[in-house]
Amino acid sequence: MNNFSSFFFCDEIDQGKRPAFNDYTPIELKEMISKCWSQNPKDRPSFDHIFELLVNYLSQSNEMIDRSFGLHRFSFWT
Repeated sequence: MNNFSSFFFCDEIDQGKRPAFNDYTPIELKEMISKCWSQNPKDRPSFDHIFELLVNYLSQSNEMIDRSFGLHRFSFWT
């Protein structure tokens, strides 16, 4: 990233603008990321809370994959 684009990006963030989510971003991740972007630092989640949310999300995602594809039969999916 060159200096101009870095400056432009930082200026956009300072104005409260954030990148748009694509249609495939799960709602749980959109909500967490949006909280991380809060202008008020007190409204942002702690790293412990972010870690907990991600662990829970990934655990649920793996369970859905296991149920959908029957991957629980393979020992490397533990």
